Amino acid sequence: YQYCNPMGVTRALIYPDPIEIIQLPDRMYQHYMWGYGIRPIWTDGRKLPDDPDQARWWGFNVAHWEGDTFVVLSTGHDARTWIDHFGYPHSQDMVLEERYTRINYDTLELKMTLTDPPYYAKPWVAQTKRMHLIPRDFIKSSGWSGLLEDLCAPVDEVDTFNRLIRDPAGTGKPAAPPRR
Repeated sequence: YQYCNPMGVTRALIYPDPIEIIQLPDRMYQHYMWGYGIRPIWTDGRKLPDDPDQARWWGFNVAHWEGDTFVVLSTGHDARTWIDHFGYPHSQDMVLEERYTRINYDTLELKMTLTDPPYYAKPWVAQTKRMHLIPRDFIKSSGWSGLLEDLCAPVDEVDTFNRLIRDPAGTGKPAAPPRR
């Protein structure tokens, strides 16, 4: 069987596929090409919950500015996600800090620190990542249509559906549509 759980924040951020940033008055969204996930980040002044109501694939995220650095804090991450593509785990108690700084016209620098005492004796500090921004004038002039839909749609779901629903008699042929 193939399963398609969302990859989680840290793994999505270190993956090399593009991320689209959508800014609204009270929040920002990170829209990931890989998995086509959307992560809300609240910028309306709210605080992280002390005890999140439930674990979330993308965590519970709040942000604020410290000078020219956009700081995102998150908690309440679903423990089924991985820290990276090697499968390093984390607990539901993980707290993630991301620090985004625009270092020049078309480069955004990301520094991440993950704190998770149940799993790691000291904070895990990721290697600094630099992301290249695509300017709006390029997007307009190039005809770029946005992120690709890099979705995971397990084909075994179709096979299972065909076996259980369309081919209930095991004849190798789809079941006849009902007569009306």
